[in-house]
Amino acid sequence: MPWTQGEGLRRLAFALRPWIATGLSAADLAADLSVWRVPRRPASPASMIMARWSETTGHDEPDADPCRGEDTPCGVPPNAAFREAMDAVRARLTRLSPPVEPEPDPPGFVIRDRILASLAEADRARRTRTAEQCLTFAEWEAVCDARERAPW
Repeated sequence: MPWTQGEGLRRLAFALRPWIATGLSAADLAADLSVWRVPRRPASPASMIMARWSETTGHDEPDADPCRGEDTPCGVPPNAAFREAMDAVRARLTRLSPPVEPEPDPPGFVIRDRILASLAEADRARRTRTAEQCLTFAEWEAVCDARERAPW
């Protein structure tokens, strides 16, 4: 989500821990966060996420004894026909879109080679710069001011 981009990755991971612990996937988390109404750039997205979790914790947990009175309806566990139907639906969904295996992380030597190539490219780019392009902002501003004051 764009509104989470200003927050550090570790703080976001810490704030999203309760949702991750419930077994939600990254797509489920993104879907949940995308429907939240939040300011465009909140000061602390992680604390906003933690506050939202603390608001919902009491509401999502079932009561210890749901069948307290006669008027309170009690839940019934699913019967065998329902479980078979759900298994059939899951099997059909798996055939339509089989689970995707995550790609393995590249080995260390590949990462090392990428880093070295990136450093070499940065070195080549630095060598092709002119002296004026290597100035700090303050030095560049002084050069511009001097040019403006110089007579034509």
